[in-house]
Amino acid sequence: ERAKPAVAAGHIGNQHDLTGKVLLKTARRLDKIREAINDRGKTIANDPDLQLMIKQNQTQTREIILQLDPLSSKKLITLLQELLSSQEPQLPRLLADFFKTDDGNFARRYDFFYQKIVPFIELYRMKPGEQMTIKSFTKSGFIQSSNVKIYGTFQFKGLEKSGLAGAISLMDLMTFRDLYGYVTPEKLAESKELEKSAGVKMIDRDHAEAELFSGASVVEQAKEKKIDDQAELGGVKYDATAQSLLNKSYTEQEIQKGVVLNAAVLLKDPSKLKDTMAQIENVSREKGLDLKVASWQKAAGNIGQFVFVAKAALYFAVFIIFIVALVIINNAVMMATLQRVREIGTMRAIGAQKSFVLSLVLTETLCLGLTFGLGGTLAGSLIVKWMGIKGIPAGNEFLYFFFSGPRLYVDLGIGSLIGSFIIISLVACFSALYPAMVATRVSPIQAMQAED
Repeated sequence: ERAKPAVAAGHIGNQHDLTGKVLLKTARRLDKIREAINDRGKTIANDPDLQLMIKQNQTQTREIILQLDPLSSKKLITLLQELLSSQEPQLPRLLADFFKTDDGNFARRYDFFYQKIVPFIELYRMKPGEQMTIKSFTKSGFIQSSNVKIYGTFQFKGLEKSGLAGAISLMDLMTFRDLYGYVTPEKLAESKELEKSAGVKMIDRDHAEAELFSGASVVEQAKEKKIDDQAELGGVKYDATAQSLLNKSYTEQEIQKGVVLNAAVLLKDPSKLKDTMAQIENVSREKGLDLKVASWQKAAGNIGQFVFVAKAALYFAVFIIFIVALVIINNAVMMATLQRVREIGTMRAIGAQKSFVLSLVLTETLCLGLTFGLGGTLAGSLIVKWMGIKGIPAGNEFLYFFFSGPRLYVDLGIGSLIGSFIIISLVACFSALYPAMVATRVSPIQAMQAED
């Protein structure tokens, strides 16, 4: 049977929140303020964005007032007067005073809003079970509409609070095909019948101009004809027909043989991405499916490229850190070498070869690099382990989307640990190479003449 259509925005936890335009704007702003205070540690007194949302709640109270009947308005005025200890009889002024919140009274007024005010109003503009009409441009460019029923809300795991997730809706496959302009067998048969009854003749594109202006064809002016919808539909009213279309069931063949724009394949082992893509391409050639296979980064468009750019930026930052470390180590070893010119000259005077002096400086630097590199690797591993448990909080919705959740839980693999330790050792040796070569050029005569 036909999969049930679902059109909704993302639902955020239990904060009565639907992103986008479904939730009451005042409630949406209250949820954002509460989230910023509880999850990100912000304060109303020091955050201009929170202050702006409070001012918007104070001035934009009409969406609440217009939903109230006289009796509900009177009850709400009484409740607000008791809370605010005020004798103000005007509801707009009471609501403006109520939404004038600060760090001290926000939690209490947030609870009051959902416990006392929300029962008088409609929090969501659309509810499960209601129908809505969706309009879309088909592939050919004309407008197509379809009635769908709202079955509920959904959330993407890890993207509950991201605005990007809230902008996406889900619907059943058959409704999407209708909006896309897919021609069903029923529509094709209806089109053929219309062509036959109207006397339409299909002509080749190359001969269209000749057929139209050759003079052989006679163009008749169409006469105005009033269409009786009920008669055309066989005595069935339009509302009943629309309802039957909404609840229509489709066969398995209709679902499987229809048009599909794309499909996603989720892998349990991401390392097999290239092999899987090659296998799908082989099946496509064998079956004649003419499929275009793309990785998730390419299919995601700008989002996939953004991930690539973020990785490139991180690798570039690591490269800069190693360059800085190279300069610092080189400078330190160079100073240590110049301070021991007499010792090196004395060693050369008693028979030490240049290769011995070179290996001596490199060995010393390597030992220091290994010792402190091991200590730094251990300290870094402990920090990463701690961050993997606590997580890095997402300070805004952009980071929430980038982290795929409210926190980023980092992980350190054995390969990365060993690789970084080897790179540190190589950087230390490379940094000491020039000072070691300088040390080999120290002659005994220069060492004896050197001053402190």
